[in-house]
Amino acid sequence: MTRTLKIGTRQSLLALAQSRIVARDLECLHPGLKTELVGISTRGDETLDIPLSRMEGKDFFVAEIDRALLDGTIDCTVHSLKDLSLERPPGLVTAAIPRRENPRDVVLFAPDIINRLKNRQPLRLGTSSPRRMENVPAFLANALPQYSSTPPQVECRRSMAVVFRTRGSCSGVELWGWGAICLNCPGRCR
Repeated sequence: MTRTLKIGTRQSLLALAQSRIVARDLECLHPGLKTELVGISTRGDETLDIPLSRMEGKDFFVAEIDRALLDGTIDCTVHSLKDLSLERPPGLVTAAIPRRENPRDVVLFAPDIINRLKNRQPLRLGTSSPRRMENVPAFLANALPQYSSTPPQVECRRSMAVVFRTRGSCSGVELWGWGAICLNCPGRCR
């Protein structure tokens, strides 16, 4: 009899891509196992008007998924480790951590970046990560020294696709390099 393992995941494109990789790996390791991804919306996904650094509480990207696991709606979850607090709810454990992909960040610029640079227009780099926000000044000092004195930062709680469609808001986004590759070239992901 074939068993279907229900894997809980956030519904973001990157979370789904990461979960698909885990699902595929599990099916390869366990012939006969079928997996089903169960997308779950979280408070962190729904509350886009508040910067992450100002959101109250913790586990705002995982609490709803954890509840589904505890109530038996799903069998396991796939999370980004950065979203988990050190203290897991009673009854839940971190059972496995897949091989780490390339951890480097990248900056993706909007298509009109050359004109912005030529015209010395202000740059606005978006990211929702406080750690990445701290890295922007050092990045600009090395890559674009003319912009290092006034670091352009904006907390941007949107996907890279949305950022580039709304051109006036950001000149570029800083994000996880592997994630950008995986979303744009799925065949290159493990």
